[in-house]
Amino acid sequence: MIEDIKTQLESMVASGEVPAEMIEIINAAIEDPSKMGDVVGTIEGMLGGHVAPEPPMDIEDYYREADGSLYELKWAIGEAHPLSRHEIGFFDLDRKTQFFVLFTEWQRRETEGMAQLLGGQVDAARDTFQECLARAEQIDVDELRARSYERLSRVEQQSGELKQEEVWRARERALRASMAKQ
Repeated sequence: MIEDIKTQLESMVASGEVPAEMIEIINAAIEDPSKMGDVVGTIEGMLGGHVAPEPPMDIEDYYREADGSLYELKWAIGEAHPLSRHEIGFFDLDRKTQFFVLFTEWQRRETEGMAQLLGGQVDAARDTFQECLARAEQIDVDELRARSYERLSRVEQQSGELKQEEVWRARERALRASMAKQ
């Protein structure tokens, strides 16, 4: 999937729609997931959103131990993820490491959705951000839920579905208000 994004963005670069530096930022993020915030921030700037990249999220801040049960692998792991290049399997990992994998996979999919939105693939971006929301639900991270709502509102804004845009924005605002009280 990352390769698809790279190909799509290289096509956009060739057409003059995306600066070559964007490709470099994406390639760096493929190798170091902590740089995903730079990718998303750059894409948001291109879409007319926040110009400054969002600060990288420290995954450790979002992990909660719970009952020790392992996570279910509901979606394929991206080809660029180190786990897909080794013989160790997802179910061989402890709960915390599984969480870290799932969290970085959410970031990867968010980046793909932003690239789709930038490329005018509104329906594909909507599907990707719906998946991001489901991924956030699975690992129970409110910040990822809120970001998913915000991304979905951008999709609806771009598609002209203003009522649905407001639904997503209202959910994001309510969740962020709830998070602020905690």
